[in-house]
Amino acid sequence: MKPSIVLVETKYEQNIGACARAMANMGGSQLILINPHCQINVESYKAAAGAQKYLDKLQSFHGWEDYLKFYPHPLRIAFTARSGKERKTQSWIKAIPDLMPSQNPWHFVFGPEDNGLSEIDLLHCNLPVSLSTYGDFKSLNLAQAVLIALSQYHQFYSSKNTFQEEADEFAQIDEGLLKEYLLQLGFSLESPRSNAFLRLKKYFNKHLPTSKEKALIEKVFQQSLRK
Repeated sequence: MKPSIVLVETKYEQNIGACARAMANMGGSQLILINPHCQINVESYKAAAGAQKYLDKLQSFHGWEDYLKFYPHPLRIAFTARSGKERKTQSWIKAIPDLMPSQNPWHFVFGPEDNGLSEIDLLHCNLPVSLSTYGDFKSLNLAQAVLIALSQYHQFYSSKNTFQEEADEFAQIDEGLLKEYLLQLGFSLESPRSNAFLRLKKYFNKHLPTSKEKALIEKVFQQSLRK
């Protein structure tokens, strides 16, 4: 299974082309842009250097809402170099075994070149991870990050030929139903930075339920709402 690459608010057209080349080198599937801050042009195609087909078939969305409508079920892995109390990350290479097996499509998400993924971006992803570096300079350029992320994924994937036999499909909890359930319990969801819904959303993003577990959880919500 080849992962798709999602670039959020990319600023420089050359970097999109360079990411396309990285995908061709290391086995990427679909190139996806969310709210790009540049246009695909001749510089993008020059940087792609033989991988122009990824630019020809790329998909571009105005924002997260449009993307999520089109792609509601992928396993979204957020690559970020920043961490903190509310932004806990783990090493990508250590996270891969825990994420397999999965029948869901894989989407690797990368932020803009200057500040990376925002807290809002991370809310739409299942797991924030970081790429290990061993030099004095910790920041990778966009194409380097894509190249390393894909390489480490395929290294593990190719060594685990049997994991697909036990694969299960993960599912996203219905956010509207979760909000309705919390409101009935008396929780306030007005705070834009920290409330019960956002914390549970982060939890369910990180600990994706299987399809059967999702059905059971939502049945509990529905039963409580009917009372």
